Amino acid sequence: MWAVWPLVAAFGISLAGCWWLTRRAGALTLGRVTPTSDRWHQHVTPGLGGLPIFAGFAVVLVLQAGLVGITAVFLFSALPLLVLGLVDDLKPMPPRVKLVAQVFSALLFLCLVLAQTGQGGRFISSGWAVFAVALVMYLIWLLTIINATNLLDNMDGLSGGVSLIACLTIAVMAVGNPELQALPTVFTTLAAAIAGFLLLNIHPAKLFMGDAGSLWIGLCVAGGAVLVIPNGVISQPPNVLISLHSLLLPLLICAVPVSDTLMVMITRTQRGQSVAVGGKDHLSHRLVYLGISETWSVAMLWCVAVAGSVIALLYNRLPHSLWVAMVMVFVAVVVLSIVWLVRCTPYNVNAAQDTAARDVANLPGSK
Repeated sequence: MWAVWPLVAAFGISLAGCWWLTRRAGALTLGRVTPTSDRWHQHVTPGLGGLPIFAGFAVVLVLQAGLVGITAVFLFSALPLLVLGLVDDLKPMPPRVKLVAQVFSALLFLCLVLAQTGQGGRFISSGWAVFAVALVMYLIWLLTIINATNLLDNMDGLSGGVSLIACLTIAVMAVGNPELQALPTVFTTLAAAIAGFLLLNIHPAKLFMGDAGSLWIGLCVAGGAVLVIPNGVISQPPNVLISLHSLLLPLLICAVPVSDTLMVMITRTQRGQSVAVGGKDHLSHRLVYLGISETWSVAMLWCVAVAGSVIALLYNRLPHSLWVAMVMVFVAVVVLSIVWLVRCTPYNVNAAQDTAARDVANLPGSK
């Protein structure tokens, strides 16, 4: 059973740090997020919430598990993205520079995993071609979820809540696996730290996590989702060409950020709009355009995340044929719902803000 006090400590450190940021005049000025044409929120709001999340996560994790093994992998690979996000929150950086830093952190994560688990030589012994294909696949996955989590940070409580659900799912899936003994500790600690932040981020948000939070949290979630794949990165011997059933697990755990990012990429490409810039055309925004409140829009997407996670947790607990049928139904419902939502909310870049159905109190949303 997981120790309670470390989770309380991670929660408390994160909450205290977030509360301090909302009260500190310097934080209000230095890390503030101002409303712009491509942001959803309407009032100046403190940012940099990712810093206290990382503080609660890192301090408690090191004290509890030490800076070794999987713990070191996540902390060392997340640190460059924390620094990148902090710099970008203070002064926006060019997309190419951000991409280079993300690639560095993703490669660092993969190298540290292979080194810590002693699987590097075994992967290479599988053949350089197979090793290269596996490396590219994992790299693309990590970069996708890093940016998808960042894009999902577009409404109060959305990215943090979905990430918390994913963390708890990964922790449960890793329980009982002797090769992943430290993983439940890593992700329950991260979930507790995110929960402390969420208390000040749910609508109406008093604080945003910013890139200083969404980038490294995205890396952790993406990495954890890969590690819990049966016969994946950690296996004896490693099976690089893992089954299609196993490949579905990370997609289920990250169903909401993946769906939102794909929808945004497709619709923006059709409009000739850059995917790299912000916008008010995400799933959460489109639900609000239908007249649903911001709180309920976020809650609905949380429910989708929970549904995907529950199906992932049923892997190996149900006959594969039944499990695959459940996945197919889930994917079909999500895809058809998104198609219907896009058709019911034709996005107008210029008029979106004016036509959006906001909460009655017109309280600020997230970015």
